[in-house]
Amino acid sequence: MITVSAFDIRKQNYLTYDNLFNPRQTGEVLSRGIEFETVAQLTDGLDLIAAYTWLPEFTITESANLTELGKREPAVAEHWGSLWAHYTVQRGRFEGFGFGGGVRYIGETFGDSINSARMVVPSITLFDAAIDYESDHWRFALNVHNIADKTYVASCWDTCYFGEPRTVIGTITRRW
Repeated sequence: MITVSAFDIRKQNYLTYDNLFNPRQTGEVLSRGIEFETVAQLTDGLDLIAAYTWLPEFTITESANLTELGKREPAVAEHWGSLWAHYTVQRGRFEGFGFGGGVRYIGETFGDSINSARMVVPSITLFDAAIDYESDHWRFALNVHNIADKTYVASCWDTCYFGEPRTVIGTITRRW
């Protein structure tokens, strides 16, 4: 299945900041872009999900702070993408076991509302993985985000924040 979405959204009463960094609910943001998503079952047990977002415009169109008018909203990338593959064993002694892996890409973003070159957050590519087992009404899963434990800046807004380090999440699910 392939899904394509085009959007043109105006969000009003957007929270912006004046020159003294006081919040004001006077802004408007214009968001235009395209999203693609493909979900495919390549063979029995092998699933693939690919997604890409192109957001060429995420612009502040009204604000109490005149310096940010016409600028791109901070922390919003123009390009986003991901690819995930997962295989579940269909027969034999390991039936129900699965494993998967994927990659996520987030393009560069601005760290301030005036889009200054000194506050550009670089793009990042991260890798994730999962193993799982499903039988009857039970599902056990172990997911690992940022496998390489890459240190990166996730976003900035006058202060920068590091992204999530390697994270392991285990879940047990029971279905009735």
